Amino acid sequence: MDDVDFMKADVHISFSIIIPAYNAERTIDRCIESILAQKMTAYEVIVVNDGSTDKTADIISEYANKYPNMRLISISNRGVSNARNIGIDMAKGKWIVFVDADDELEPGFLCTSLDILKNKIIDTICFNGLYVYENEICEKMNRIYPEKVFNTQDEILELIRSLYIDDDNLYSGDFFRASWGKVYSAKIIKENSLVFPLDVKIGEDAIFLVRYLSFAHNIVLCNKYVYRYYRTNESVVGRFKSDFLDYQKNEYQAMIVALSNAQIVAKEFAVSFWHKAEKNFIENELKAPYSHCTQLRNITYYLSDNTVRKYLMIYDQKGIKSLIRSYMEKYRLYFPLALIDYWIIRTKKKR
Repeated sequence: MDDVDFMKADVHISFSIIIPAYNAERTIDRCIESILAQKMTAYEVIVVNDGSTDKTADIISEYANKYPNMRLISISNRGVSNARNIGIDMAKGKWIVFVDADDELEPGFLCTSLDILKNKIIDTICFNGLYVYENEICEKMNRIYPEKVFNTQDEILELIRSLYIDDDNLYSGDFFRASWGKVYSAKIIKENSLVFPLDVKIGEDAIFLVRYLSFAHNIVLCNKYVYRYYRTNESVVGRFKSDFLDYQKNEYQAMIVALSNAQIVAKEFAVSFWHKAEKNFIENELKAPYSHCTQLRNITYYLSDNTVRKYLMIYDQKGIKSLIRSYMEKYRLYFPLALIDYWIIRTKKKR
């Protein structure tokens, strides 16, 4: 791409692509190259280097020196939310797209977006995407969503409800709750001072999304696979942290506020949130690369929390118990399994 192409671009339908990057030297090339492969030039790329200690900034700098529509912003490390917020402040495009530094856009992402935006009165596009696990497309995690337009307040509120409350709803997958794989109206974001919450360590993109959807007027769900979400053992399974529960509780409280603003009943969300949180924690912990005893200790610590126990008793415990049981039986860990059974029975009696 050269200066002439970019300057001739239609600035009225331009895209600001924001990439927060932290120690992404192994993946940032792939991410940026996927953007440069787009078959249109009416976009800018804002890469916010969030205090990386590896060669991330050097790699981005080489691209920024070569392509006039690419900017590198280096800041001290304050987390992904702050990096995205800085990108929003710097964005000049009519539309904003968030891309993680280890993901990719499919070649047709921007052209497909432009076709939809030109032909309809739309302020938001939610695309489908591909899960790529350990560099292989994970078919079982990819779902086909029917295309649909939401253009009334009642329809949008029902969409929000389906995203965050109805576990088995067609649109309840991770893609629709994430910040990436979407095209946002910069006008809606900036006029309503929408930002990613700085005090929330996990689930910050879900909170941003529900706030944004509360102000949206016309939303298109598009079933085209135009985003690649990469996951590895490192990204899926983090080391256990004793403050992980605090992170989840912060996310929960922030989401309660966001949903109340969207007229969603908090009690409905509470049960759904903790059901997902407990299931996801246990699934990740059972995949963790440390001993079975450590896994059991971490799970027991988590399940002993008063908030977790409260909501564990509200919904059917069979799903949680079956998840642990299948893993324990696989490795013939019958004694730990008996302890888990005892704990669940004891919890139920205390109800």
